[in-house]
Amino acid sequence: MAKDQITALAVTMPLNATGVYPVTCGRGHRTVAVLQQSHFEVLAEAGIQAIVDGYYRDGVLSFASAFERFQQFVFEIVAASFDGSDAAIKATWKVMARQSERQHGAYLASYLFAFGEPAPVLQSKQIELRNDVAHKGAIPTIDQSIDYAQAVTNAIHATSEKMKGRFDTLISQSITNHLTQGHLAAAPGVPVVTHFHPMFLSFGQPAGAATPNVLSAVQRRMLADGGD
Repeated sequence: MAKDQITALAVTMPLNATGVYPVTCGRGHRTVAVLQQSHFEVLAEAGIQAIVDGYYRDGVLSFASAFERFQQFVFEIVAASFDGSDAAIKATWKVMARQSERQHGAYLASYLFAFGEPAPVLQSKQIELRNDVAHKGAIPTIDQSIDYAQAVTNAIHATSEKMKGRFDTLISQSITNHLTQGHLAAAPGVPVVTHFHPMFLSFGQPAGAATPNVLSAVQRRMLADGGD
């Protein structure tokens, strides 16, 4: 083998909230990979894997968090469309950052202002399940966790479809800002690459794509993992 021949190595790293992944190869070379996907997409991915692994509580809570972060994403995009500055949008969200009901209200209002109709939301039974899991220590069944994850997926997908074509420029700018922050987080002199990893929920799907199916995704991954 030639000394300068490049050998590809797969590196597995746990998901994190920042989307910034420092990597050091066996020869000590450092690189930083910045994940392109938004936080809500990463949380949905974590939720799918939790269900596959049998952690149904974690699956429900991850999808609940994914929906919350998606609602923040919608609020920020719609607010920007009304010429809200980045600083003003962040300051406004900060006021309700610890109050999920206010965040949900901001999402509902943003959707109404943008599209003139009520936003897709979860049913009462799904909200009750999430609350029981989060606050009462309830342990959902696999069917309950899949049903909840699908309800969240349906709501996110329906809203995403409405946003595509209407807010493409602002969405692209949001992704650019996210990647820029990731690049700036790297240490000086360390090479930075942008990474797009296929995930269950992808805002990058073309308009008109079918709604992702949670049960099918779980079954495929179980088979790939050698499960039943």
